[in-house]
Amino acid sequence: MCAIDPINTSMKTLQTLFLAGLLVSAISCKKDNPDPIDSFEETISSNFTEIASQTIDSYTLTIYAQSDLIVGYNEIYMLLMDADGSYVSDYEVHPHPMMEMPMMMHATPFEYPKVVDTEKGFMRASTTFIMPSTAGDWHLDYHVHVMDEEYAFSFNPTVVSPEETRMLSFVGPDEKSYFLALVSPTAPEVGENNFEVVLYTKLDMMSFPAVTDATMEIEPWMPSMSHGSPNNVNPVHDELGHYMGKVNFSMTGHWEVKMTIKNADGTVLSDALAFDITL
Repeated sequence: MCAIDPINTSMKTLQTLFLAGLLVSAISCKKDNPDPIDSFEETISSNFTEIASQTIDSYTLTIYAQSDLIVGYNEIYMLLMDADGSYVSDYEVHPHPMMEMPMMMHATPFEYPKVVDTEKGFMRASTTFIMPSTAGDWHLDYHVHVMDEEYAFSFNPTVVSPEETRMLSFVGPDEKSYFLALVSPTAPEVGENNFEVVLYTKLDMMSFPAVTDATMEIEPWMPSMSHGSPNNVNPVHDELGHYMGKVNFSMTGHWEVKMTIKNADGTVLSDALAFDITL
């Protein structure tokens, strides 16, 4: 087996670990893979869906995801190519997600891009959409800085509501609005699963900062069988509002992962939250 460079798992989601492993093993270790992926392009096309692409002057920005964009946390990947079809490795991206509604406009939580593949300039960012496209028009605007020039790319993606809710919103006793989004598990299995959520609050219509000082408790519960499951680890803050823990599912079926959120002073912000997860 070829060696893969260590990745700081506390700074990556499961999807990013999956991508990094694919890129490194497929591109660097092809000779030891019995069914190799022949190129970076095939790695991308086999594992990602192109969301949109736009060309401005001599540059083309393409954005990808691993599934449809949903209400909740979404990892969005991007590639920049020049007029010759070569990958641009040295550029910066500043996201500006916005929803346009009949009577108002508002932003939504997001994270700045991080480089996943330095040679190809493949970047990973995230956007947590707080409502579906049926409520208005989403605009994903990216200001791209390359070669001392700025290019304003703009996309109008469709955001759908998933079958099982991946984002919960609530108003705390401090009268602030909060948005709690499930990051993982995305493919839950019987046994121990990484459990990751991200928490944001709303300062105003244009500012949704991450909450970094909350404490959380989780309790998986199977309503149909009226029992829980042991050996869970409560999520603790890692970075950028991401909280990491473990959830254990003892059997297949429909589970509720009940959550209690407290602020830094120990005041309960909400104890009536639950994510539905079906195995």
